[in-house]
Amino acid sequence: MASRLRVSDLASLGLHPCSPGWSFDVVSRSQRFERKGLRRIKGNRASGFTLVELMIVVAIIGILAALAVPAYQNYVIRARVSEGLGLMSGAKPAIAEHYASTGSMPASLEDLGWGGINSSDPGFGKTKTERALFEDVFGFESDLWSHLEWQVKSNCPTAGNCGLLVLRTIGSKVTGNVDIGLCLQAKGTDGGVRFRCIVNDQVARRPFVPAVCRNGNADDFTSW
Repeated sequence: MASRLRVSDLASLGLHPCSPGWSFDVVSRSQRFERKGLRRIKGNRASGFTLVELMIVVAIIGILAALAVPAYQNYVIRARVSEGLGLMSGAKPAIAEHYASTGSMPASLEDLGWGGINSSDPGFGKTKTERALFEDVFGFESDLWSHLEWQVKSNCPTAGNCGLLVLRTIGSKVTGNVDIGLCLQAKGTDGGVRFRCIVNDQVARRPFVPAVCRNGNADDFTSW
């Protein structure tokens, strides 16, 4: 029975066991089949990934994530800082009106329309400063903003004509305990009151604020 199977196998290959050179044809054809099988195996291996290649891909993804996540977090904070700037900008009409009627900056947060709140002087030397909790001033809590300050600056071209409204992030985990100190400068001129947004030239604060607020010193009221 075994001999019949071998004969039939040879016949399926188109060979006759009695034909000349049949043994050579059988060997050569079997070698071709082996080579085809090896090529299939190599092709299957080439279609996958090696462990080194996978490790390289994971490392690249980790590097991109390390760069992208902090940038996204700073972007989210900048959006919230823009909202804070909008809250402070609500005091612009009161500052301009007070200056137009008195010729000087408001003396307190109450003069800005935020009366009936508990405030204190943090003690900034010659600068008269009034500080109050963010929640007391605006009526809602914030995990970003901690205090609002109004500073009447003495180093001004005309005494009493310069003020600084400051939103602080003292102890905020959102910024990694960096006090943003977002400042809205107010300068009285013959044509009214001019305003600009700054962070007092503090490099650590710049990533958290809009580009328009990144340059400027809190004591500079002459170059703008």
